[in-house]
Amino acid sequence: MQQEIQDFINNIKVEEQADRVFTPAEINEELYDGEKALEDVLAACEKLAEEGKIARAEGKTEDGYKGQLFTKK
Repeated sequence: MQQEIQDFINNIKVEEQADRVFTPAEINEELYDGEKALEDVLAACEKLAEEGKIARAEGKTEDGYKGQLFTKK
């Protein structure tokens, strides 16, 4: 799961990369059609961030989500 998430975040088209951040729910929906447990997706994202493979930030999205956001390092 971690490799899939890392590849997804790192392979966003260049014109879409500027300041693009993802919530765990967006990653779950894009990669797994929302079928994975959100806790598992979040745990995988956190591990990737701890390993320095993706970047993590705290913030709020336009749709009201407040929490961890993940982006390309």
